[in-house]
Amino acid sequence: MTSDDDLNRLHGCLGRERVLLEALAHRLWKCDRALDRGGRSTLDQAVLDLEEISRAVRAEELVRALQSCALGLAYGLGPEPTLEQLARVLPAPWSSLVATHGLTLRAEIADVRALQDVVVADSPSRFRRLAEAVLPPSLPRFVGYGQAA
Repeated sequence: MTSDDDLNRLHGCLGRERVLLEALAHRLWKCDRALDRGGRSTLDQAVLDLEEISRAVRAEELVRALQSCALGLAYGLGPEPTLEQLARVLPAPWSSLVATHGLTLRAEIADVRALQDVVVADSPSRFRRLAEAVLPPSLPRFVGYGQAA
């Protein structure tokens, strides 16, 4: 099967993703506040911050995908297991840790999506594309707790 190191790496990656999603939500909030105030320099900085954290989220998602793939193959789930599928087959305490991360990530993604919708609605056209593209489309899929693909 797998070692505790493999499971520790996945656990660490999921924790980093949660922190990044919280930071992304905060930056979306800052972007919305900048749009409300109308200050060009504040909005430009908020957009730069948003781009930076979006890149970090995408990079961490790739790390998570690779770690999940290895665990999925080791546990007979195939190369693209959801966190829910992994939680069902991992030994304790990893199963509950992954399940908790999955549920928390789902809630954080919902929060980010809601803020993203507000920013998209409020954005001038030059920032709309960025606001629409904040999260990679695969984020809801990998959580796998009833979230649509």
